[in-house]
Amino acid sequence: MPKLPPHGFPSSEFELRTARAQAIMRSSQLDGIFVTTPQNVRYFTGFASQFWESPTRPWFVVVPADGGPIAVIPEIGAAAMADTWMTDIRTWPAPVPQDDGVTLLASVLAALPRRFGKIGAEIGREMALRMPVSDFMKLPALLAGMQIVDGSPAIWQMRMIKTDAEVERIRTACQIACDTYDAVPSLVSRGMTERDAIQAMRLDSTRRGIDAIPFMPGIAGTAGVSQIVVGPSDRRLETGDIFFVDTGMTFDGYFCDFDRNYSVGKPDAACAKAHEAVWQATEVGLKSVRPGLTTEDLWRAMSKVLLRRGCAWQQRRPAGPWSGPAVDGAAFASPGRHDYHSRGNGPHHRTGHGIRARQEYRP
Repeated sequence: MPKLPPHGFPSSEFELRTARAQAIMRSSQLDGIFVTTPQNVRYFTGFASQFWESPTRPWFVVVPADGGPIAVIPEIGAAAMADTWMTDIRTWPAPVPQDDGVTLLASVLAALPRRFGKIGAEIGREMALRMPVSDFMKLPALLAGMQIVDGSPAIWQMRMIKTDAEVERIRTACQIACDTYDAVPSLVSRGMTERDAIQAMRLDSTRRGIDAIPFMPGIAGTAGVSQIVVGPSDRRLETGDIFFVDTGMTFDGYFCDFDRNYSVGKPDAACAKAHEAVWQATEVGLKSVRPGLTTEDLWRAMSKVLLRRGCAWQQRRPAGPWSGPAVDGAAFASPGRHDYHSRGNGPHHRTGHGIRARQEYRP
């Protein structure tokens, strides 16, 4: 079994992320951002906790345009946050329903140096506030002279540029998933239920060093499947089935996200033809990726292969998601999308992420 990278990042990693975030905030005319969700809090602090499963307490991290991040958190998490690189930690005795950190958060935001009079929050695409909306709506009245605006474009720009350490975590998650996929013929057999098959795959990935598997649907159907989001069930695998497995498993907080299709017994001619088309499209996608390529360019290169091979390709469907601190991601390869690929320090970055064509194909 290959040696795995260590868990956790050095302080220098978070210093780099903060410096990059602050440059983006200044160009976006933001005096700071505040984040509330597990993946964004972890991105800026390294704080990883199962306590996120409790919805009782909100947690906040303020990242100013100048200076270090500030944690505004329930006092129950102070000791654990102090074990990260964070040094400025403000707490309140949560839960306090009448004022669950709102006044404390507002005081921190109000004290930020003002240049633009705007604070970014997680209120845009693929973002969510992990605080009561009623509390969020109280903030403007507590921040005289400051606006709370959509900080999502700036946050996505920060997170799309992956450091070498982040790429290493994504690569590790992908490699473990690949090894488990390769082991499926020895793990899964005809007559097993979808549920038993997925459980065997989960155990295999865990033994190989994966940390968590929040997402692993497994669906079987005769000559293909009609949906890929609900499963597994107690249906048994039969000769002639196509067994679809997708996976979003994590190593050190970073996801992989790609799927595989397995034939139970010899596939029929139509399934074999569809599989070959998807394989060729994926190969073209892998060879096309380079710095400066937009995700629409990538989508069109793969789409042309599928259309030439007679697939009923749905023209507005994406050709695959990406990975990072959350499963899927903002830069889908699809028409009308102009996210850029870059390596190291371009406008957007998705190095080390999977490419997949995941639609149902009907030759």
